[in-house]
Amino acid sequence: MPHKERFVACYIDEFPHFGNASTSRVEGNHHVIKSYLRVGTLHLLTLTKWLGLMLANQHVELNVAIEKQRVHKTHQFDHSCFKDLIYKVFDFVLDKLLQQLKHVERGGHKEQPCSVWFTKSWGLPYHHYIRGCLETETPILLQDTHE
Repeated sequence: MPHKERFVACYIDEFPHFGNASTSRVEGNHHVIKSYLRVGTLHLLTLTKWLGLMLANQHVELNVAIEKQRVHKTHQFDHSCFKDLIYKVFDFVLDKLLQQLKHVERGGHKEQPCSVWFTKSWGLPYHHYIRGCLETETPILLQDTHE
């Protein structure tokens, strides 16, 4: 096995993967589809109708989850640099940004040049950017996150 295949992180961190570096999500989605269909011998028209129904149900469930998060935001995100993101992004995104903010508040890597790997792999502002927002007292904007 070549050495480059043993060190995958240096390759995958160059592209947005949003923390998904394995195939388990694909396998999980495959399981959801198989369990929803329950039968392996369907006509193509029936299959597409059932898949459409499954996707419509997932869409409804996702919208319910989004509304729940809009209603409930914890005080941990009550920071001036997050004010333009609250109620517009998922709690998961705010959690990731909060980790970067805490890194800044601890004084982490102030002098070191930034590799920007966090932004490349997660599509979110890295701690140097957040430090700049804190110093200029400007909020992180929605367009600063991944489109």
